[in-house]
Amino acid sequence: MLLFACALIHLISAPDHLQEATYVGLLFLANAAGSLVAAFGIYRGRLWGWLLGALVAGGAFVMFLVSRLIGLPAYQEHIGMWMGDSFGDRLGIPSLFVEAPLVILSAIVLARHLKHKQVTTN
Repeated sequence: MLLFACALIHLISAPDHLQEATYVGLLFLANAAGSLVAAFGIYRGRLWGWLLGALVAGGAFVMFLVSRLIGLPAYQEHIGMWMGDSFGDRLGIPSLFVEAPLVILSAIVLARHLKHKQVTTN
């Protein structure tokens, strides 16, 4: 469900970002697609789904912080603007509340898998 929420947030926000900086909007669309692919992988019981989910959500989390702290190329207008000036921009903080638990949950699943793999090989 966290991945679906992540995909939805980025799909809703993509049009605003496509207008402001095309590459940022395209990254939002890629995030939504990656979230859905990761959700499919998790549904199918594949470890790569968890890894992809962590990368997608973690990347979005970090890039939001970077865009607000130091800015991105050709996308400097949001430095220090934590709440945003449009509906799509206002979803930035809520997205952090989806992405952070997703990264944590993915890390737990991946760590358990590695621990189980070590136990079975010893």
